[in-house]
Amino acid sequence: MKNRICPGLAASLFLVCVTPAFGESLVCGVHVVAEGDSVDKLLEHCGEPDARDGNRWTYRQGQNGAQVVHVEAGTISLIQTEQD
Repeated sequence: MKNRICPGLAASLFLVCVTPAFGESLVCGVHVVAEGDSVDKLLEHCGEPDARDGNRWTYRQGQNGAQVVHVEAGTISLIQTEQD
């Protein structure tokens, strides 16, 4: 008996291997802000953050979590999700 890989499994593995990794994004209403976007765009679409600690801006997302946006040179360098 020959070893065979299910075609669906092979396709899934292929997609996992060739899909690039993307950073997180912040959804503000109908707008999406992502890593690499400008601080101006962030402020326009999401408003002022709930808290600022230097280059670390926190936007509360509901009762149990927050999005932390790291800002460098006027650009979003990293977005992280934090759970309470």
